[in-house]
Amino acid sequence: MKVSESGKCLSYFVESFKSELQLKKPEKIVYMGSKGVCFSMAQLFGYSVRDFVKNQYFIPETEINKSVEYELTDIGYRFFGISNIKKLNNPDYLIIMGGIATKHSNSTPEDARLLIKKIVPEKIVGISICNVLKTSGWAEKIDFDIIIDGTLDPVTVYKK
Repeated sequence: MKVSESGKCLSYFVESFKSELQLKKPEKIVYMGSKGVCFSMAQLFGYSVRDFVKNQYFIPETEINKSVEYELTDIGYRFFGISNIKKLNNPDYLIIMGGIATKHSNSTPEDARLLIKKIVPEKIVGISICNVLKTSGWAEKIDFDIIIDGTLDPVTVYKK
């Protein structure tokens, strides 16, 4: 992968994500990341695409049975468990959040690859801070279509 663009600050980080997804106008996005921080960041990124993405879900770590569905309210999102995990199948995008690649996570790239085979996303996007997906080795082990890394100064976007 090579750098395709670069900018600064959190707003550029989020806008890069939104711009990339707007090109395809996806109907379904599945986020996968660590509990806590990644879940919160997925809410931020999810809110940025609320106007054109109908269905959004979050898988904590690679624990598909603990997945939640987003529901937009007038003050943001609320979340509830998924009664049928088949809703996660065939998303337009699987967004892998960088926290899943840290030492605080119990998930491995192999766990992620098994999940990818199960849900069969059309595209895989990595979202990370401080190049965690690259430095942890996940970038070489997962076939990302794009990685958006927010060191926050600058924010760097890598594309195939």
